[in-house]
Amino acid sequence: MEEQNSTTILNTAESLQVARAYASLIGEIPSSFSTTLRTLIADEEKNGGKLSSNGRFLALRLLKSRGVLAPTYYAALTFRSAQLSALGGASLENLLRVFSPMDLAGMIGLLYFYRRVKNFTSQLVWDDVRPGILSAVEAGGHIGSAMSRIGMAMGTCVGGLGLLSLCLFQKQDEKAFKEYRRYLRSAKLPFDLSLEMSTWGCTRFNVSAVLMQLLGFGVPVASAYSQGLTCTNPLGQGLTPEAYRFKITSLWLDSLLCSGEIPNIAHKGEYYPTKAASLILLQDVGTIKQQGSRYSFLDKTKDDVSPEKTPQLFGGASVPSKEAEVASDLAQQIKDDEIEKI
Repeated sequence: MEEQNSTTILNTAESLQVARAYASLIGEIPSSFSTTLRTLIADEEKNGGKLSSNGRFLALRLLKSRGVLAPTYYAALTFRSAQLSALGGASLENLLRVFSPMDLAGMIGLLYFYRRVKNFTSQLVWDDVRPGILSAVEAGGHIGSAMSRIGMAMGTCVGGLGLLSLCLFQKQDEKAFKEYRRYLRSAKLPFDLSLEMSTWGCTRFNVSAVLMQLLGFGVPVASAYSQGLTCTNPLGQGLTPEAYRFKITSLWLDSLLCSGEIPNIAHKGEYYPTKAASLILLQDVGTIKQQGSRYSFLDKTKDDVSPEKTPQLFGGASVPSKEAEVASDLAQQIKDDEIEKI
């Protein structure tokens, strides 16, 4: 009961209202992204994890912007290189095959927030937080890929949204933000949620939960995310199954990035990868700890793909005419300038 009360205190109606104000700094998500994200998430939840005609059309429409294609391609090299090789290499079509609709939604949404936060974060602060964001996103993606109960999308969101949300606090008070970061380093803490609450009126995870709602994941998932990541019980006792998923993901992420070892705690069996997957996961995260993010895929821009640099991506893949007809009304909602401005 004490743990539930502690979690409730960190997730009050007042703190969530304050969190919405911080999240609003991101601005309204362009329809080119919001429509695509909602459709992809619906495909995952209601279409058996298969792309619908609308979902495929909208995903390809975004991928035909090199500003979205570049990070998606390098994310595929990061998380799905074996699958790409088995399919004969990268192409627009193969990028859609190696990622689930939810994977695509999580990656595109995270990319949008990453670029938006970067645009209004001071260079000094960004240089400080960027390596941690990239490493946590990549490690989270590997954890999610190793355990289907978590999934790549939720793994990357657990890895990246918290630090990105923290950056929104510096927009209001950069001095307090820097002091807080120094305190965390000296205390060797990943965060101090009570201090965040007293300083900014909410926690980073309150803000992240609002961002997840903006991405289209829905209130239940966003609430579970916030409940799971603010739970102070080391084993996540008392959490709902959905909230428990986020708690365990966070525990794996912290353990692997700090010690390079699988967390030495007892938890539900569905949150253990197979032996083979464990070995690959330890190797992947070990590389991140030693060398940082492999491709820094979130940093990739339109200049990182071209017919000369990545010819396999420019083989003339097109949307079949019947799919174009089904989604023709949605095409009017998508504008190139919306994509390129982020």
